[in-house]
This record gives sequence, structure tokens and C-alpha cells, in this order.
Amino acid sequence: MTKDLAGNVYLPAKDIRLFVSVQSRNITTDDGYTYRLTPQFSYLYFYLVLKRLDDPMKRGGFVEIDEILLLSHWERNSFASAGKQIRRHIIEMTKRGRNIIDAQQKISGPFTLIIPSDHIQIDAPITKLMDFLDQRHISRLAKDKEVDFYNYVECMWEGDAFFNDGLLKDALPLYKEAEEAAAKSKLQELKIAAMQKIGRTLERLGDLTTADRLYQDVLKCDGLNEQAETMTYVLLGLIKYRQGDLKASEKFSYKALDMVRNKKQYKIMGGIYNGLGLVRKERKQYEEALIFFQRALEFYSLVDYFYGIQAVYFNIGLLYKLWGDQWSEQSNDLRNAHYTKSMEWVYRCISLCEKMGIGFETSQDYILLASIQRKMGNMDKALEHAKAAIKIAGDAGNMRDMAYAHRIRAVICLNMGKEEEAKAAFKLFITHLGQSGLSKDAIKKIAEENIKKLAREMSSTVPKSAGLTDFEALLL
Repeated sequence: MTKDLAGNVYLPAKDIRLFVSVQSRNITTDDGYTYRLTPQFSYLYFYLVLKRLDDPMKRGGFVEIDEILLLSHWERNSFASAGKQIRRHIIEMTKRGRNIIDAQQKISGPFTLIIPSDHIQIDAPITKLMDFLDQRHISRLAKDKEVDFYNYVECMWEGDAFFNDGLLKDALPLYKEAEEAAAKSKLQELKIAAMQKIGRTLERLGDLTTADRLYQDVLKCDGLNEQAETMTYVLLGLIKYRQGDLKASEKFSYKALDMVRNKKQYKIMGGIYNGLGLVRKERKQYEEALIFFQRALEFYSLVDYFYGIQAVYFNIGLLYKLWGDQWSEQSNDLRNAHYTKSMEWVYRCISLCEKMGIGFETSQDYILLASIQRKMGNMDKALEHAKAAIKIAGDAGNMRDMAYAHRIRAVICLNMGKEEEAKAAFKLFITHLGQSGLSKDAIKKIAEENIKKLAREMSSTVPKSAGLTDFEALLL
């Protein structure tokens, strides 16, 4: 037993048992003493606990000054001031008989807890303590890792620049290089972030199978935190929607929602509600879909997420177009009112991209505009939009959108009686489907379905001289 300067009896530090509560953010001893700490020293103590517990080599769990400066509330300190503050704290706690921090050098450290790791009891897994300290997101770089880390940063930045401008074929190799750099630096969270970017780019390029497989690999990664896991479920939901598996898409979206509900993860919440809106749209539950899209806009607006807002604008535009299609046989006025509403949202999306000066991969917007203008009988305007879509998709290297831009061009040309131009466009539709990574069987199936769809769409509008037999010959 030992006495402090006031004569109070206390246990030597090596005999103290420490109770650490991540939940209530306090540290107490087995004799009932509570360390009443400033936010700055709370983070220091919790980090010292983490290092002591997460010390498989039993090297003492020492913490350098440069690590401490990465902690919350320590950012404004220099090396010298941080060391002096910790030294003063050690002296003060020693006077009280409660010091549990040791330093190899009085001011320069490194510092550690005197208490053995088996005398520390924590009320949560170490991963929760890491999350509280942001240690899953911050890593100190050894000199031999710095080059790869800086290469990662530059590749991600350049990849984002290309992706935001719609140059997907240029963004993809940069994201892959970023993933490799993160792997070399052993920065697992950065690797996961790069993998998600690769998957998103592959999805936009139409390579859904590879993107799906990549996201499944992400879920198996070591060091996957809750936020990255949740975002991966959102992305998988989008892939499953694009693959036509609405049940799986909804399942992933609700799984993500259960993980982030009431956690103020607004960007992720926007993605979830956008995904749920897409599923409702596909099921022709248009009023419910609109509600989900509106909620997605609310969440994206809270975090100024431009690309999410852009996507939802387009989705609402497509929703009103499909809604208008439902009225086509009952009321031309209601049909055209919905088509007009659809174009308002699509033009709003394009205008937003132009004003921001980024994200101008709007080929899908122009494909949708071309479709609406065709249905409203404005063939010249429809053809103009189709050609705009072809150019934008071509510049971006987006073979999937390039294919469907040529498909709508083929339909428009049939409406205008331009059979040869229509056949050429349909052939390009098939060609670009192949360039998007689809198998020959998948391409043939899609093309056959589109020929049947063309037959239905054209039955009452195409000039009698135009037929579809020649289109079928393109499949042979």
C-alpha cells in the first residue's frame, strides 16, 4: 500500500484494476476512483488503453507523440506542447496518487499505461474502441509505405476527376492502380474504398457480373467497418436491380437500412431510399416510388451530395415517363402531362450538371428525352437527342449506354421511314452490347427481346414499307 501527499492510501499502479466504458466514456478503478478527464485527455487515455490491449508482441503498448497528434482534440498542438501537457498531467496525477502513465523520456515519450493488460476490463469489443478513436480510419505511415500511399491519393483523385466528367474508361485503370497502392501500403480501408469505386465504375459501364463479384469480395475483406459494409449492401442492391433481381435488391437495401437507421448516415440513407424507389418503380408502384425518391433527395441535400441528387432527378424523370406510358391508351392529356413532367426533371438534371461543371455523363438523360420526344411525335427532336446520347456515351467509353442510344435511334429512324439507317443503328446496338462485356448468349437474348419490343411499338406507327425481318437477320 502507498500514501499520496495528502496521506490517502492507494494501491500501486501495477496492482490497480481498470474498468473502461466505451459506452459511457469513463474510466474507473476497482477502488471506486473515476478519472475525470478533459476531452483531450479522454482520447489520450482511451488510446493508451487500446495500445495496451492491442499489443500481441507484449512490447508495452508505447505511444509516440506523432500518434497522439492524430487523436481528436490534439490537432492544434505541436510535438513539444503535447509532450509538456502530458508531463504536467503525470505530475498532477502522481501528487494524487493516481498516475497510471509512464514515459521513457519525460516530455518526448513515448508513453504507455503502467497497468498490465490483464488488469484492464473493457465493456465493448476493441473494434468499438477503435471506431470511437477513428483508428480504423487513420494510419501512421512507415517510410517504406509513403510512396504507395501518395500514389493511392493521386490515383483516386485523378480517377474521381475522370468519373465525374463521365470518362469512365479513363477512371477505371486509375481506381485499379489505387487499389494496388493501398494493398501495398496495407491500408485496408483505403483498399476497400478503391474497390467500391471500381465496382461503381464497372456498374456504370454495364459490366454488372464483375461488379457483383467485386462487391462480394469487399464483404469478405478484413478490416471492413460498419459504414463500408453498409455502403456495399447499398451498391449490391443497385447491381441486383440492374440485373432484374428485385427481391435481392430490396433485401440488400433493407439490410443496409437496418444497419444505419437513426445513425445520421445521410449519404447512405439517400442511397438506400433511392434503391427502394427503383424497386417500386420497376413494380409499377409509381406513387410509392416517388415518395422514396423524395426521401432520397432530402437525405442527399443534407450532405450536399451532388451525384446522388443528379441520379434521383433522372430517376424521377424516368418515373414520370413510365407513369405517362400507363395513360397512353386512356387519356392523351394525362399522358402528355406526365411526359412534360418527366422532361422537366430530366432537363433539371442536365442543367444541374452544366452549372456544376462536373458529372456530365448524361447519356441516359438524352436517351430518355429521345424516347419521350418520339412518343410525343417530335421525331427530329428525338433524333437530335439520340445523337447527343451517342456522342456523350462514346466520349465516356460507356458501351452500355452507347448501345441503348443506338437502339432508340433505330426506333426513331423506323418511325421516320429510314429503314437502312435504322438497321445500321440496330447493328451498332448489338455491337456495343458485346463491347460492354456481355456474353454472346446474353446479347442474343437481349436483341431478340428488343426485336419483339420493336414489333409491338411499331405495329401502328411504322410506314408499311418498313419491316423487322432484316433486323432478325442481324442476329445470325
